[in-house]
Amino acid sequence: MSKVNQLEASLIYPREVALRDGRNVSLRLMEAGDKEGVLGLARALPPDDLLFLRTDITEPATIDQWLRNIEEGTTITVVAELSGNVIGYASIHTDGARWTPTCSYLRRKVMTTSVS
Repeated sequence: MSKVNQLEASLIYPREVALRDGRNVSLRLMEAGDKEGVLGLARALPPDDLLFLRTDITEPATIDQWLRNIEEGTTITVVAELSGNVIGYASIHTDGARWTPTCSYLRRKVMTTSVS
């Protein structure tokens, strides 16, 4: 993600969004100070939900890499905050799908084993 796209995102966020129940959620770009909030959110998720995430965001090192990606411009993340707590996030990653090579390797391995 280019610095231009980050600049464009910074023109949209922060913003407040009203929930159906009347509470207001703040949407803003993720920053280094959000590390503990994101870890808290991740560690509160059920284990089954964590299976669908791109990386293990319960690990501090993963969040550190995420923040480096934001700084490098390969990721843009918007966090949702309610009463000072991170309650959600959305990210756009431009560095490719990390599981694709593994999936391809496994597919080849299974096909080779089946044919032999």
